[in-house]
Amino acid sequence: TPATGTTSFANDDFTGALSSQCGAGAVAGRDLAYVFTPASSGNFSLTVGATGWQPIIWSSPTCGTVASCSAAQYSGTTQVVRGVAATPTFVMVDSASTGASGAFNLTVNPVAAPPNDLCATATPLTANVTVNSTTIGAVNDVHPLPSCATSTRRNGEVMFSFTPPTSGTWVFHETSGSDVLMWVSTACDGSCLAYVDDPEDLPVTLTAGTTYYLFVEPYSTPAPISVVVGP
Repeated sequence: TPATGTTSFANDDFTGALSSQCGAGAVAGRDLAYVFTPASSGNFSLTVGATGWQPIIWSSPTCGTVASCSAAQYSGTTQVVRGVAATPTFVMVDSASTGASGAFNLTVNPVAAPPNDLCATATPLTANVTVNSTTIGAVNDVHPLPSCATSTRRNGEVMFSFTPPTSGTWVFHETSGSDVLMWVSTACDGSCLAYVDDPEDLPVTLTAGTTYYLFVEPYSTPAPISVVVGP
């Protein structure tokens, strides 16, 4: 059920920069607050629609300050959050600009999570075997930004694992044509061995027998993806 409102006459109660977990973006505009308490645990999409201005939606486990932000969406209209049954999630409709405000609608819906939405369930890769997946329904779990990132985009990422049989340079490819960001790490955190924005080919030197994680994140719009790794 869409919630409709307008920020045109609202106060700017949440101001300054969001938390580093949310990309540290500025929210200097007028804002409104909503709360969603899911009946069951799972992933949920928060979608905002507006004409003539670009809202920012950000969420938090508490309705406190910008420092409590746990997820934010700057570049698109939909943010995916992980909800816990009977636990409130606070959602703010905000703006980066003091002059941007207007009418909007906000909708929350359950969404299926990809099976590799978490490192604990990362999809194993085998050399030269293409694996199909999707970033639709994924939550942005890895914070802060990867240490070698060249983009500040923050969308829901999915994870793959790979243990190379031989040491040397291996190349991870995204072959579906989706616009994605990719990085490789030895841990499920913001550390980073190599990162790529465009094109979607990521060469990295790997050690035989060591397990690595590949993270794939949409640049803007979540979509089906295909991944393969080879020497």
